Amino acid sequence: MLAQVSRKLLAPQVPFAETLEEASVGSLVYVDERGQVRSHRLYKRRFGWRLAGAVAAMSGYTGILWMMGGPAGLVVGGLLTLMITRNLPAAGALRRGTVLVAAGRLDEAEALLRRLIGGRFTAAGIKAYAEQALARVAALRGRHDEALALQSSALDRLSRSRRLRARRRIIEYDRVVTLVNLDLVADARRRFDALPRTLEGDYLRLQRTVTELYVAMGEGQHRFEPAFLQEQAEIASSVPMSASLPALLAWAQAFAGHPQKAAQLLTTARERAGGATIRKLYPRLGVWMDSQ
Repeated sequence: MLAQVSRKLLAPQVPFAETLEEASVGSLVYVDERGQVRSHRLYKRRFGWRLAGAVAAMSGYTGILWMMGGPAGLVVGGLLTLMITRNLPAAGALRRGTVLVAAGRLDEAEALLRRLIGGRFTAAGIKAYAEQALARVAALRGRHDEALALQSSALDRLSRSRRLRARRRIIEYDRVVTLVNLDLVADARRRFDALPRTLEGDYLRLQRTVTELYVAMGEGQHRFEPAFLQEQAEIASSVPMSASLPALLAWAQAFAGHPQKAAQLLTTARERAGGATIRKLYPRLGVWMDSQ
């Protein structure tokens, strides 16, 4: 019975990528509690076939959500804590809502996610993830003040369990970006600097770099070492899913007085999917790209 429910909630099937570098538009990657991308084989081995189906049904939405204008999506292993049978319908609704976000059907997504958040018996964790998805809708519509409120509420709902630390950190990075979008750059810098970077896996390291570069753009300056920018450019070239990273690195290189490197990175960013979404999620970056 559980397997039948899981198959229904998962339809249509969403492919898994084995590594962050292999991720493509619409694929999922499995991210453990440290924010490290792990293989799908490990995912299945850890939870078993039937449990894996249920976890994916509840958390697979994240891979769709992060396919737009940023790194590939993820399934956080810590979501095993949400695997309670009575929450499977809500989890399925969560996945459908965020698939609608990815498809650009924002009106439908917003209505579904708001109903989910207002559900009397919906688990707090699922409500938190729905708020995270709804914050993305608000950001795509330029309502960054609303996005900030939703991100803060999602963090308040989430426990500080080690299993959920990757999820919390992702939302914390999203909130820093939103603060920059609201011209609260000093607050964004303070919050970013307060976030520890220990034990961060490759997915979270990518998120951290994008966030740090965007904060610097908000400040209008940076002091990144040339070796750091080169290292990140190599990472950006190996993660074809990300358009925001090469675009931000292009700005950093332009600020550092390296127009040729900036032009190469900007070309890379423009060749990748998600350009229109970048302009909505990172409006400062969009303005800069359009001026080049």
